[in-house]
Amino acid sequence: MKRKTVLGLFLMIFSLGVMVFWEVRGRDALLLTPVLAASRDIAAGESVLAQDLTTIHVLPENRMTGALMPESSTQVVGCIAVIPLCANQQLSSGCFRSERNTVKHNQSIFPICEQWIGAMSSVVRPGDAVRLFSVSTEQDMGIHRVAYVIDRGGRSLPAFDSGSVDLLERHEDADPAASLEIVCTAEEYMKIYQSQHSAVPGDLIVYMEGGL
Repeated sequence: MKRKTVLGLFLMIFSLGVMVFWEVRGRDALLLTPVLAASRDIAAGESVLAQDLTTIHVLPENRMTGALMPESSTQVVGCIAVIPLCANQQLSSGCFRSERNTVKHNQSIFPICEQWIGAMSSVVRPGDAVRLFSVSTEQDMGIHRVAYVIDRGGRSLPAFDSGSVDLLERHEDADPAASLEIVCTAEEYMKIYQSQHSAVPGDLIVYMEGGL
């Protein structure tokens, strides 16, 4: 009798676990399709950051024609929304335009000197989005679009083919990137300049947020 009671309790707990799994994960995995969506309301003309994107799951019949898959998020980061977007709205390539060749009226191009940089990937190229981080102050200097990349010989490096999304597939016979010129406002650059003016050489860590 005791064994039957234990078995009954086990089956009840197992059944409850299956129900919870179905509601939490199973339904999405079997019935729904993941698509890329806005994580918040985005105004037309606003640049898109990684945190502005999320993944939602929809029924196949409710998937928008041309909807982007979650793995396409790196292609969207840094683009400009051409229409107002609502939170949890499915996204397509037609919702955005590239900001690669756009400099806003309050922005200009400013240098990030080689002596400021302590660590940076050798495959950073124009059009990439990079985050600047000060080691000495542990201060985040924000995400900025790269306008130009200069190698150690003083030559400007060209952008990679826009179709090359995977950073691990970037191969080229060129000298490593040594310094950058970024697009930002005067106020943003003043913050970077003041930080580096009083810092030791090699204070900045430059890491990539994704291609723009």
